[in-house]
Amino acid sequence: MAESGITVKSKTGRPSWRRILLLSAALVAVVAVLFLACGFLLLLRVTPAPVVHTDPAIADKFAEELKLAEAAAGNGQPAVVRADETEINSILANYLDAAPADGSKPQATVRDMKLNLAGDQLRLYVRLNVQNRDLSLVLQGKLRTEDGYLRFEPESGKIGDLPIPRSWLRRTLNQMMENAESRQALRLPANLSDVQVRDGKVVVVYH
Repeated sequence: MAESGITVKSKTGRPSWRRILLLSAALVAVVAVLFLACGFLLLLRVTPAPVVHTDPAIADKFAEELKLAEAAAGNGQPAVVRADETEINSILANYLDAAPADGSKPQATVRDMKLNLAGDQLRLYVRLNVQNRDLSLVLQGKLRTEDGYLRFEPESGKIGDLPIPRSWLRRTLNQMMENAESRQALRLPANLSDVQVRDGKVVVVYH
């Protein structure tokens, strides 16, 4: 047989299909490795946190409003609390600062969490440390309640700079609701009837 470049011909002048198949398989493998490498690099890129305003005094005031609304509901008087982006991020910052350190080394810890509110949409930014490596998660969607549980309807999401398919997000959240421990974590207190985002504010309804 005569060989020229990477094409091999038989005595009849036809190419060697075994060689072509091997080269094609190698090419597919190289492309797959490059694709996974690019995806891994996108995964490891930490998305910058959104710029939000926080104030400890605002967090304390908001916490007091929640206590008053809860007390009113306990006396049979339904109450509604509306919180804007600053109030929510202020109380989140207080919560993260006050998180106790138990001396253990968990596999994943939350380093930062911020919310953006627009219309009826919520955009959640979370920066995690997983096995000593920082990762960022961004989710956008709608909050709602169903049968006493808090539900999140995702519209989009990404880990680092790698987009997450909406179908995968929804399937994952549905699977979480099937897990007893996760489901319990999303259960609303008995005196809370509704939590949603409306007109750029989180609306909490006590009854």
